[in-house]
Amino acid sequence: MDTTIKVRKETKEFLDLIKKHDKQSYDDLIMNLVEDWVEEHLELEPRVRRQILKSVHDIKSGRVKALKFEELYNKVYG
Repeated sequence: MDTTIKVRKETKEFLDLIKKHDKQSYDDLIMNLVEDWVEEHLELEPRVRRQILKSVHDIKSGRVKALKFEELYNKVYG
């Protein structure tokens, strides 16, 4: 499921600057930023960190179905 997000012009220009190549999608770029942030900032057990990064990889490769926040919340907290 694709969606549109609204970002400031300056934000888009910054994203364009940090793309690895011109054809890199914004989705791929944002997921790479999330992955890097998880690696650098989350103080997690190695097992939990690996699972999060595996999940990010699964999302990037299309192996999982995205859930809306409400669906995820209900699944976790039921």
